[in-house]
Amino acid sequence: MKTIGVVYVIIVWFIAAQVYGQNADSLFTVAQQSAYSKNYAKAQTICRQLMTQHPSNPDYKLFLGRTFAWQGKTDSAKLILKQVIDADANNVDAYDALTDAELLNK
Repeated sequence: MKTIGVVYVIIVWFIAAQVYGQNADSLFTVAQQSAYSKNYAKAQTICRQLMTQHPSNPDYKLFLGRTFAWQGKTDSAKLILKQVIDADANNVDAYDALTDAELLNK
């Protein structure tokens, strides 16, 4: 009987992980679509929510930084993107985004 209980817990955990991951992916897609439609406030709100739920995923913070750059808020973009670089000095995308932020607003 213990085996059935353990298997049940593993199955429920696996399903929950899949649903939770899909929700994050879906939300991130909404954030991207919002930003591309110049609805930066909505995109930034979603990115912050995702960053809270998934603090180890740098993509959400990176995209948040990009939205600030697209908005012309270079200082905010640089602050966030430097945090991504501080967490992982090998994150090439963060360096690209930081360069873009500088170039977009000259």
